[in-house]
Parts: sequence; C-alpha cells; structure tokens
Amino acid sequence: MADMLDMSQSGYGKIERDETDISLSKLKKIANILEVDYNKILSFDDKNVFNIYNNQNAAGVVSNQQLINQNDQLISELLSEISKLRDELYSLKNK
Repeated sequence: MADMLDMSQSGYGKIERDETDISLSKLKKIANILEVDYNKILSFDDKNVFNIYNNQNAAGVVSNQQLINQNDQLISELLSEISKLRDELYSLKNK
C-alpha cells in the first residue's frame, strides 16, 4: 500500500497505527486503491469488527480456522495414502 501511495512503509505504518493524521486526499487515494467509497472508510466502526471479546462471531472464526487446519492435514494424509496405494497397485500389476 505504501508503494502505491508513493510513501515510505514507515510513514504508512504511522497512519495505520493512528500515530499521524491522514489528509483527505491521501484517504481518497487509499479508497481508490481499495476500490471503495472513501465515505465508507470514514464511517467504518472498528468496534463492530475487531472487538473480539464482545464479538460473538470471533469464536466461530477461531473454530472454523481450526477445522480448516484439521481438514488440510487430513487431505494431506489422504493424498499420501493414495500415492502409496497407487505405487503398490503399479507394483502388483507389473509382477
């Protein structure tokens, strides 16, 4: 994002960390890059998204991520087993 705004990463980081104010023109550039109306950025309420303690969906997100990780591991194990079975089948056919 910093590159697209022709600014340093440090400078952009300060904007993200709310250590420096952002000009309206810079905000409009960011909105353009993100392809959103800058008014949506101005009216954005992070409490509706990032408040993990009061966000009922946060536990669901964590739970879903754990399921995804477990599924990824299971898929990897199954692919490995399929590969072994194919090798064994090939070996049996060529005896």
